[in-house]
Amino acid sequence: MYDSGAELYRAWLAGDGTALERLVGAYSDALVRFAHSYTGETAATTTAPARRISAAGCISSQAAGTGSIPPRRKAPRQAPARGKSFPRPQKRLPLPAQGAPALPYGKTHLSPPRGCAAGRIFVDEYRKKGYNRRAMYIDTHAHLNYEDRYGDVAALLHAVRAAGVEKVISVGWDFPSSALAAAMAEKFKLLYFAAGFHPSDCAKMTDGDLDRLAALLAAPKGVAVGEIGLDYHYAGYDEGAQKRAFAAQLELADALGLPFCIHMRDATEDTLRILKDNRAKLTHGGVMHCFSGSAETALDCLRLGLYLSFAGPVTFKNARKQQEAAKIVPDDRLLAETDSPYLAPEPLRGTQNTPANVPLVYKTLALLRGQDEELLAVRIRENAHTLFFKLNNEG
Repeated sequence: MYDSGAELYRAWLAGDGTALERLVGAYSDALVRFAHSYTGETAATTTAPARRISAAGCISSQAAGTGSIPPRRKAPRQAPARGKSFPRPQKRLPLPAQGAPALPYGKTHLSPPRGCAAGRIFVDEYRKKGYNRRAMYIDTHAHLNYEDRYGDVAALLHAVRAAGVEKVISVGWDFPSSALAAAMAEKFKLLYFAAGFHPSDCAKMTDGDLDRLAALLAAPKGVAVGEIGLDYHYAGYDEGAQKRAFAAQLELADALGLPFCIHMRDATEDTLRILKDNRAKLTHGGVMHCFSGSAETALDCLRLGLYLSFAGPVTFKNARKQQEAAKIVPDDRLLAETDSPYLAPEPLRGTQNTPANVPLVYKTLALLRGQDEELLAVRIRENAHTLFFKLNNEG
């Protein structure tokens, strides 16, 4: 009656219910013959009922007499219950309200690594907290409090923000630099500050300086005491004065209920000894800034409950020691920084550093640790807000 598949199809459209079944049967026979050419079977080994596929998508038997198949019709859509509506698939998480925390600059969503169930859960929790696409990097240690290093600070911070950096902690090294860091933090929303005496500047300390530091750090954006510690690198250092200033500022941090930032250079043994002797004063936490020690030293610091922060040197090709240490730090004890204007990361080594370069440090840490960069940045952000809890005070 019908000479071709096209005619069978047109007949079915015209209302002939048997035409579709014959059409599907003809194509299924052809497929079976094609399969037999590979398996070596003959058509006789397969029964006709098994070769017939009905329009409904299941096996049918001609012998069973299925009758005609009515034309397909779209199932009617059931009305929703009163007061409810059908759920709509959501292709992208809507952006949260202004001022919510942020995703990486220029990104609309997080992409966890394939097969990373924990990563997916973490990203889901991250989204629930209202983070969006504006920025997510934090530079936990920089020195923007130089009066003549950076030129137009407002323009600098605009570039920093454009690089995806949402917060920067500007760190003092004596009282004037700490006071300037506090003033800049009050002026610029992006900035927070730490106040303290660097070991190389502890000779400048006078009576009453600790009280003045405490007054500065009473500000909502004063997040830590620092940077403090020991530095035996340059000849002529006063070991006794450094140790006294270090211990006194650890006591200050404990009294203020704030964490501290430690500078340690060529003085690992004495630094760890003073920390162990003052273990009762470490309850509010601290960070080994610009960590450059070995994996063994990293473990000693971790046992004291400290965080480890890595800067530009971890990107250097000859930084084997720091890179091995960066691999063993637990996710919840890791921080990142620039230590601007010093120690620019590769490929910018030798230039003046700025917080806009901190994403390069994050990228290197992610590669060393075999982690997704976005997830690592989320983790570091949470670590920074946990240790420097006053970062939660929005400027």
